[in-house]
Amino acid sequence: MIRSPREAFRDSQHRLAHEKITGTESFQVACEYALLTLLQELPDASNPSAGWDSHSQMVGARRVIDILRTLHQPEKQIEKIKPPTLNYKV
Repeated sequence: MIRSPREAFRDSQHRLAHEKITGTESFQVACEYALLTLLQELPDASNPSAGWDSHSQMVGARRVIDILRTLHQPEKQIEKIKPPTLNYKV
């Protein structure tokens, strides 16, 4: 089975240090200021194309920060939900 990057990181020597850093208030504040800095650097969204680009960059940045915050945690297993069978004989 192929290991995911998250699993490889969890097995590395850096996991404990990362867990300590992400649990601090200063890390959370730094992430928020990084997003604000990116927002300030984005082009004016008056052009629809630039607006889509700006939105995509912000969504991507938020996702990267979410990954950074939870990288030391195990991957969440996706639960398969079996839909109920339909009774066609009604």
